[in-house]
Amino acid sequence: AVVSTQSTGEQQLVVYKQKEIDFNTVAEECKKRINELHLKISTLTSDKEVIATQKNSLFELSEQRLNQINEKTRELQEASANLEQCNSNINSQLDELRNQNSQLKIRMETAESRVTELEGQIAQQDANEPAVEQSVVDTAAATGVQGLESDETA
Repeated sequence: AVVSTQSTGEQQLVVYKQKEIDFNTVAEECKKRINELHLKISTLTSDKEVIATQKNSLFELSEQRLNQINEKTRELQEASANLEQCNSNINSQLDELRNQNSQLKIRMETAESRVTELEGQIAQQDANEPAVEQSVVDTAAATGVQGLESDETA
């Protein structure tokens, strides 16, 4: 057995000093860890503020975008209504043009019929013309008018 030359009080003092050193080491480690945690908390708080700011910005941007989309939708609806009105106007004008075309076809058929009728009358007159000319020549000869001759005597 080792014989201790230190008294009990001295031994207790050495143990106490060792425990104090151990306690101080643990306390220093705790302080370091607390400082690290405070730094992380500060960083997380700062990150949280940045995220909140970005979130608000995103909400504002999405609201602006939604307003733009709603405005474009209104413009497209207005343009659609205008196109429908134009289409209706075009269809009305097209119906009117079809009606006018039908009337023109009827007039054209009537005119063609009249032309055919007139051509027939002209042909009849052409067929009767030599007899009329001869009658004029005969009448002139009977009355003593000179210079009228039929095509046959010329």
